Amino acid sequence: MTRRVEQLGAAIQRAVQEVIARDIADPRIGGLITVTGVRISGDQTLATVKISVLPESQQDLTMHG
Repeated sequence: MTRRVEQLGAAIQRAVQEVIARDIADPRIGGLITVTGVRISGDQTLATVKISVLPESQQDLTMHG
């Protein structure tokens, strides 16, 4: 993985975490939500964001929201 791709992944991770923390007002979303990683495709057109939700009992409802 190149340095540019790593920097892009880190920037996406920070941006998604900020949106989750500040801009989502859906009442279904609760608990501790953490962005655990970002995987970027080789051509940099797709990013897969990995998210963790605690407690596990709220995971399904939070992901649906």
